Amino acid sequence: MTLRNGFIILGVVAAVAIGFLKTYGEVTTHAPSAEMIVSTAWLGEHLDDPDVVVLATGSEQGYEREHIRGAGLVPHSATLGAGHGVLEPDALSDLLSQAGASDDARIVIYGENAMEVGWFYMAFASIGHGDHVSMLSGNMRPGGARGGLFQTGPPNWGPGT
Repeated sequence: MTLRNGFIILGVVAAVAIGFLKTYGEVTTHAPSAEMIVSTAWLGEHLDDPDVVVLATGSEQGYEREHIRGAGLVPHSATLGAGHGVLEPDALSDLLSQAGASDDARIVIYGENAMEVGWFYMAFASIGHGDHVSMLSGNMRPGGARGGLFQTGPPNWGPGT
């Protein structure tokens, strides 16, 4: 799959999600309001906010090489269920909670590639939490205005509620 196709798929996912939100209205949350896609500047301003949870998807090796400070990891392969579909809702909720996600948090997701991030968003949407999730603009693109958000090493998060 080409990078262009990945962005097209991500755009379709975003359009479907926005249409869903416009159809069914807004859901109240205690977390800071955020758009579908947030910038590294927005994340830098909210990184220490207890109502913002950052989750990475991809491989453990990629995560240990570099990740956003305080981000939890949900390997892409861990979200796959039977027939290469998304996990059953209870198993998926447990997995996301163990990574630090909680019902009242604004979740910011990012990863090694757009396809996995789109899948990760749809996993959240499949259990009714798509309106709590934002995607990080630029994903893991090296360089740019990253503002000291990234670190290396093993994970350092706790479970959510």
